[in-house]
Amino acid sequence: MKGFACSLLALLFFTLFLTGHAWTQVDTLVILNLSDTHSHLLPYGPEDSEGKGKRGGLARTAKIINQIKSEEKNVLMVHAGDVFTGDLMSNKYHIVPQLQFFQKIGFDVLTIGNHEFDRTPETLKRAFREAGFPIPGFELLSANLDMTEEPELAALVKPFTIKQIGNLKIGLFGLTIERTTNSFSYPAPVVATDYLAAGQAAVDSLRPKCDLVIGVTHLGYEQDSTLALNVAGIDIITGGHDHRAHFTPRTITNPEGKTTYIVRAGCFYNYLGYTKLAYNVDTFDILDYKLIPIDSTVAEDPIAKATVDSLVDSLQADPRYGPVYDEIIAEAAFDIDETVGARYKDSSLGNLVTDAFRLATDTDIAIQVAGNLRQPIYKGQLTGAEIFQAISTGYDEETGYGHNIVKFKLMGADLKFGMAFTAIECQTDGDLCVQASGLELTYDSRFPSLVFIVKSFKIGGQPYKLDSLYTITTSSGVADFLSFAGLIPIDLEETGLTEYQVVRDFIIDNSPLEYYSEGRIQDISKTSVENSPAKSVARSFRLNQNYPNPFSATNARTHINYYLPEPDNQAGHQVAIKIYNILGEEVATLIDKVQPFGSYQVSWDGKNVNGLKVPSGIYFCRLTTSGTVLTRKMILLH
Repeated sequence: MKGFACSLLALLFFTLFLTGHAWTQVDTLVILNLSDTHSHLLPYGPEDSEGKGKRGGLARTAKIINQIKSEEKNVLMVHAGDVFTGDLMSNKYHIVPQLQFFQKIGFDVLTIGNHEFDRTPETLKRAFREAGFPIPGFELLSANLDMTEEPELAALVKPFTIKQIGNLKIGLFGLTIERTTNSFSYPAPVVATDYLAAGQAAVDSLRPKCDLVIGVTHLGYEQDSTLALNVAGIDIITGGHDHRAHFTPRTITNPEGKTTYIVRAGCFYNYLGYTKLAYNVDTFDILDYKLIPIDSTVAEDPIAKATVDSLVDSLQADPRYGPVYDEIIAEAAFDIDETVGARYKDSSLGNLVTDAFRLATDTDIAIQVAGNLRQPIYKGQLTGAEIFQAISTGYDEETGYGHNIVKFKLMGADLKFGMAFTAIECQTDGDLCVQASGLELTYDSRFPSLVFIVKSFKIGGQPYKLDSLYTITTSSGVADFLSFAGLIPIDLEETGLTEYQVVRDFIIDNSPLEYYSEGRIQDISKTSVENSPAKSVARSFRLNQNYPNPFSATNARTHINYYLPEPDNQAGHQVAIKIYNILGEEVATLIDKVQPFGSYQVSWDGKNVNGLKVPSGIYFCRLTTSGTVLTRKMILLH
């Protein structure tokens, strides 16, 4: 019996030998991936009972990673780019603490994202130098950045690298999105080139030498899919740029008929991507895939927390910022969302931001693009840092904040052309969806022509005029983009105001904050109407706090924004807006007429119905419609 058992065992070993030593060739690999962390070192988002954000945080991330690395022997850690822009930590420290954290915790590669160039290559080089690059074992990647005229960056950023993890040789290459980098950031003299050609060249170099080839890409899912469809030999793509989170791996059949897996972990340290695979000779299987939530259920790593707390203290000691993380300055009644819908292309955050722009500068209209609105303003108490996170693009060295506010003029014909251009472009690039105050636009995306796409266009409630000159407010970042749309601003003027300052003050004046998607810009080809609470479409009347308040003779006038929901009939709403003194006596009538649904603005110059200045004191603005009366208190000073 004993001899029979020995014979069976010998037969088993011989069979395994003939089939390629399969039992000796199985290796496991755990891939941990992040992307688009955007300097969110502190927990953020909806608050817990102690006022602490429930989402993300570097200290929670450190806790999870340390635990996984203590349990798994073969771990590869990758980041798909965009560590700049998103929080004041980025503006103060230029991502150096993040890079040092990635190094300390053992990240293998970081791909260069488009936002890494928001502050020009000079700032990026400085950040890399201060973080200690080149760092053995921690590689910076991008295969499609032409850095010929930036030799210092060229020496640091490689197109690809090979890592030995256990028994496996892992080839990794990076790619950076072309259009966004070249058009919206400031990479010059660096240029992002064709990602497909660069990806093919990288794979051709890696494939013969490696067991697995992984693309760590900052392209967005659509371009990742195109890459997988056209370039053979990529096993896995860990992607970023579009902030998407994939709770199951996406699969693409590549030109060889094999499967390329695409995984993404979202943004802002919301999740840590975890992929465990088994490699056997020249094939692999995914054993486990999940996105691990980084939330309030995760304890904070004490060392990482102490580091972040120290950074907060130092930042708040900077007189440019003050207690932006600690001081409560306003409140939001519900989430003010930055996402646009299928039909209504104005987001609640977009409406808020552009209203703030226009009221601060008294122009005909104000515009912003969806891509410059970074995240919601969450329900609850608000700090300055939370407001900044929503509008964190750009960087101004002097103020320490983001984009500044500029004013300029455009002819009506040029303005309509610009709106038609962005209506076409936003079909393939949602970042270009225009947000606006003071204008109403309807278009039909089934007719993507500069001549035919716009169906109606109003400014200040009136049809636009081709030969009229309109005043416009926007951020300096959008103004820089105008040439891309073929527009040249007339009389461009710096206001001396930062986007953050304007929006912060507007929010304080309108706290508790309520803002909605109102249909200011609509794609009428879409039949769905965003009427769920998540989309926050306005279904009620609104009267905003006047701005400025208090106001004085030197301000000349104060502005009042109001919103009328879509009426049950075609006649519209009978609207009256009147000013009363503290005794309840009527002082002035600003509006008394029928108006259709939409957003409006009126102004009061502090004069009564006879054109005489009224004395300093408290006054009340009252909006009256059938069944609705809204009132705001105003203070006039002389």
